[in-house]
Amino acid sequence: ASAMATEVTKAKVATSKLISQGHDSFELIFMMLMGIRTAVGKFASATCNHVGPQEFNQKWEGDFVGQGSPETPAHSHADFKFKDYAPLVFRQLRERFGITAQDYMLSLTSEYVLVEMFTNSKSGSFFFYSADYRFVLKTCTKREAAFLMAALPQYHAHLMQHRFTLLCRFFGLHRVHHRSGKRVYFAVMGNVFPIDKPIHERYDLKGSTRNRFTTDAERQDPNVVLKDLDFINARRKLQLGDDKKRRLLTQIKKDCELLERLEGIDYSMLIGIHRSASSTTSRRGPRPASMFYKVAAGGAEAGGGKSDAGKIAGGLWEAEQQRRAAVQIVDTVSQEELHEQISRKTRAGDDASSDVSDGMEPAELYKEVYYVGVIDILCEYGLKKQLEHHYKAAKHGEKVGAQNFSVVDPLQYSTRFQNFIADGLA
Repeated sequence: ASAMATEVTKAKVATSKLISQGHDSFELIFMMLMGIRTAVGKFASATCNHVGPQEFNQKWEGDFVGQGSPETPAHSHADFKFKDYAPLVFRQLRERFGITAQDYMLSLTSEYVLVEMFTNSKSGSFFFYSADYRFVLKTCTKREAAFLMAALPQYHAHLMQHRFTLLCRFFGLHRVHHRSGKRVYFAVMGNVFPIDKPIHERYDLKGSTRNRFTTDAERQDPNVVLKDLDFINARRKLQLGDDKKRRLLTQIKKDCELLERLEGIDYSMLIGIHRSASSTTSRRGPRPASMFYKVAAGGAEAGGGKSDAGKIAGGLWEAEQQRRAAVQIVDTVSQEELHEQISRKTRAGDDASSDVSDGMEPAELYKEVYYVGVIDILCEYGLKKQLEHHYKAAKHGEKVGAQNFSVVDPLQYSTRFQNFIADGLA
């Protein structure tokens, strides 16, 4: 294995845990994956040239009893029921981004194994990777599942029209009903970050500033997801150049217009920054790499070439090669940008670090690749959020809609979010 693959593998081991037989979550994972495998296989060959109200409202429910049934395989675990929501709609979304039924089942269910994701999420949701890290499974509330189903016609139309949307890509919505009576809703999404590159720096940006920072202790963790005030205090800018900046902001505007219509709030921009090998030459050295993943838009880098780092997926690597990174999404914003000014200095033989003050690490020395996606898009500005909005305004003595509140109405949230992202681009 290459040095890069070794680095990626070590980092992933440090930030995740394999879930297999004997793990506390294994029974739930088994139910999730057997349900997905059966449902996806059932609808893989179904003819569907057009999706309409019938397809959006379609649901398939399988009764997975131990001895098996005409529709479900036999198994040695507890009986359960599995519900698949709008299977043909989600199949069309997967196909829109180059994911065949075979691809999907191979990534998720070639073995009944997932990788547990360690996150600092406050939502209480559980996150799991597929064994090859292409997909993320996230548990969600019944309310979030209902919001996604209500939004699905508009969401589907948006993704079919805008291939380079930054919105989180949902590839399936399901429910497991355990014999104990417990119901678990979960969604399958694409992973915005690559499987073959370590992420050195990551931000979760909402455009609000109240309590949007990490502590000194949190920042010692290489997996920390930095927030809005951290981004501001670091004077961070994503160096895209005028053309890519314009294209990125145009797409964000289109995506936010959809979220406004859906009355969604509390979403954020997840940014992962990879520094290439040439960026490790600074005096202090780069921040330790990690492979922290959070749910976001899915995709590998544009180009679909082979990579040694895919060997982290073990036996799935050959299949990954054959698929040639079929999910190639947001290639317009997965950019590799070297600052033009510093490039000129380097060619001229100037010391690019001479202007660095007080030992700060110069961003100009880095060749960076940015991975971005709009995540957490299932929060509706309903009555509960409206009450929270007014309560916070009264508590802090600020007018409703104050710029530093996380909870504001959808139009205010969208405007503030877009302005904050635009200010962070150069």
